[in-house]
Amino acid sequence: MINYLKCSVTTPIILSVIILIFYSNISIAKDCELEGSLDPMISVSNTTPISFRAKVASTVELYRWDYDQNIYSRCGRGNDGNDIYTKRSSNFATVGSYSNKGLFETNIPGIVYSLQAETTGGSHPGGAISADSRELSWAGGSFDQLDDSKWRISIILYQMPSYNGVPTGISSIKLKQTGYIGYLRVGGEQHHAADITMVSMDVPIVVPTCTSLISSVGSGNVNLKDYDVADITNHKTEIVPFTLTASQCSNVTRFTTKLTTHSAYNGLLGNNSSASLKARGVGVYITAPNESQLLANNSNSQYVDTPGTMPGSRTFEYQAQLVATGESGVAVSAGEFKATGTFSLTYE
Repeated sequence: MINYLKCSVTTPIILSVIILIFYSNISIAKDCELEGSLDPMISVSNTTPISFRAKVASTVELYRWDYDQNIYSRCGRGNDGNDIYTKRSSNFATVGSYSNKGLFETNIPGIVYSLQAETTGGSHPGGAISADSRELSWAGGSFDQLDDSKWRISIILYQMPSYNGVPTGISSIKLKQTGYIGYLRVGGEQHHAADITMVSMDVPIVVPTCTSLISSVGSGNVNLKDYDVADITNHKTEIVPFTLTASQCSNVTRFTTKLTTHSAYNGLLGNNSSASLKARGVGVYITAPNESQLLANNSNSQYVDTPGTMPGSRTFEYQAQLVATGESGVAVSAGEFKATGTFSLTYE
């Protein structure tokens, strides 16, 4: 009898095993909101007079005022985030923008300002009232930067290329428009906003002026020389140059000259000699630096000089010539001649 022996071999199965650890940091949603005195009233003042620049090719910043406010941003649980929002009142006029900031007028054309709000510490996250009357969103920075942060409102003064001098009679910068300018908000729409009102501005300026005006003839007497009647009627009198120099000038971008006299005919300076025998039918023709006649006693006649800089002094070259007046029925006659001309300069 044959006995069979059954044998079996078991092959081990080797499994690859990996252990995965799953984790997550579940945080509480946060948002930020403004608290404190949410109705800031802004009044801008300065004790030291400020100066403007000469002509500028593009808008430039001149001065800045920072006003700390009793406004704080607090962050805590919520779903409305930490973005910063501003919106200009549609009733507050703007004349353009600079770096996304709205520009607002003063009483001096070409001198404008912007308003921005920012935290007082760290990287100063914040925003500005823009030229757009729609709500504008500004990146809010981190929650750590905004939490328990104090805010300030800054007024920045600019000079635009359109600035053409200070109008006569103005000695300080003032707001052209007052009232509610817009709001600042942190977080969602339902959060409280700071409603900002522009109350006043009183910033003295260096008034355009020159302290000295002198002529090239120290005595003030311009010698037109002596002539025969025939020289005058035949237009053979000489042209006599003289200059007027304005000096020790400050903040002046525009010089305006007008001419007055005791009596004039056709814009000529008339004879005011008191001599018993005085010349008749003659007057003085004044030529301005632009080679046009400067008419005496004519409110519409003036010489305007805009040098493009703010010079410390400025010299103007004029000419004088004795001519026949051409007055009907008045012939040129011999005698003494003396005329007085008053040159009045105004500065802007």
